[in-house]
Amino acid sequence: MFDWVKRFFNPEATGDAPIEIERSMLDQIERRIQRVGGGKKVFPFTTIDVEIYPKDAESASDLSSLAPRWGLQDQIKRFLEEHDVEHGDFAFNLTVAGAGDRPADDIACTVACRSHNTGATVQTGSGNGGDIEIEVLEGNATERVYRFYGRKRINLGRLEEPTDARGRPTHRNHVAFLEDEIGGTVSRSHGEIILASDGTWRIKDSSNGGTVVLRKDERIKVSSRDLRGFPLVDGDEIMLGKARIRIAFAQGARA
Repeated sequence: MFDWVKRFFNPEATGDAPIEIERSMLDQIERRIQRVGGGKKVFPFTTIDVEIYPKDAESASDLSSLAPRWGLQDQIKRFLEEHDVEHGDFAFNLTVAGAGDRPADDIACTVACRSHNTGATVQTGSGNGGDIEIEVLEGNATERVYRFYGRKRINLGRLEEPTDARGRPTHRNHVAFLEDEIGGTVSRSHGEIILASDGTWRIKDSSNGGTVVLRKDERIKVSSRDLRGFPLVDGDEIMLGKARIRIAFAQGARA
């Protein structure tokens, strides 16, 4: 416990102390504030996903214990109000990644903002990740169109929060299919879309039912043995079991 207290007051020691995570989170929130004229500032998003990246197993355990009582959502609300930013109610999701999932750029956390207003194009400032839109073409999911801003990894699967045999959540799916005829062919942890260090978006498969990329007249099966992931291009359609999604990159994202 003494070491954890030292890390709290000396964040540079590990890079994942709470005070540094809070600072990184609010910096990313600030970059997504929009100025709409006349000095007015708005935060138009309805969902905020924060993912924290511990450096080791000890930090992962400490941060997981802290997460339920941390109050990060309230910190965001106070930050927006202190800066006179108009905002509505927003859902807040906090995930603590595994100790081995820390990005290569050693960032403490990522913040992904989504808007349920699928008829609007939301422009944001540059973040630490990329901007991507995922449209559900076949199957029922929690949303028809998902927009992600600043996220480097997007989990794909069945149900938003799959659980283990004891009913404990195992992870969070950012694109989540429902438990129905088509959704049942999507694995609970089907795969992930990642933004690689070279700026390319890639899909990785970890499913039972298989993942296939549809590109023009090609059907490209994604191998679960490909640890780097298969590179995607704008407009690719992807079969997750019998479900189908389409990928669109925001301006500036590379294929």
